[in-house]
Amino acid sequence: MVVEGTIYCFGINYLWKLDAGVFVIVTKLDTRIASGGADYHRGQLYFKGSGDIRAIGSPDPQLPAARYRPYSGTGTSITALKWIQNNKLWYADNNNLYEFKTGADTSLTWLSRRVSFGQEEEVVEVRIYLAAALASGDQVDVKIYNEAGTATTVLTFDFTTYGAIIDLVLHAHNLTNAIAHLSSMQVGVTFTAGAARVKDVIVQTKPVRQK
Repeated sequence: MVVEGTIYCFGINYLWKLDAGVFVIVTKLDTRIASGGADYHRGQLYFKGSGDIRAIGSPDPQLPAARYRPYSGTGTSITALKWIQNNKLWYADNNNLYEFKTGADTSLTWLSRRVSFGQEEEVVEVRIYLAAALASGDQVDVKIYNEAGTATTVLTFDFTTYGAIIDLVLHAHNLTNAIAHLSSMQVGVTFTAGAARVKDVIVQTKPVRQK
């Protein structure tokens, strides 16, 4: 499969890419990828894992390519996957065809790609923007995962506390829970209750002043 001018090839145990005329290993696979078990969409190669769907690439040319797992809980026998629209992904597992799309499922967490800083950073501000104002019963939690994968809920955005508003900005001193200094982070958005529609989440950090 060709992604942004690069040829990728799925082997029995590894995903390979052609680099300067030689195939090199990109990542280890934990399951075999059948014909139709991978698809290319908006600068990223999607393929199945054991119980999840994985991606490699970048949705924006200004961002470096990365490997991550955008979808989990997909079953272990995915035989095919296909992007139908920008916001609609189909995949087949055993005898069923499933669809990822905008909906109102709760207790699900979307995870960003991991960002490595190269130095210690502290969170100074977290912002969240919705596509529509909060409605009764809505709650969204923003979590930050540190380099060890431990999650801290830094922002809780709910109708009971804030009413029918569409965005929220919290600074370091009023985050839901304090967050320790980070050398890398991953942002998680948990749809805790209701049917909130998240448009953007922005986490601002700055280098920790060295003593």
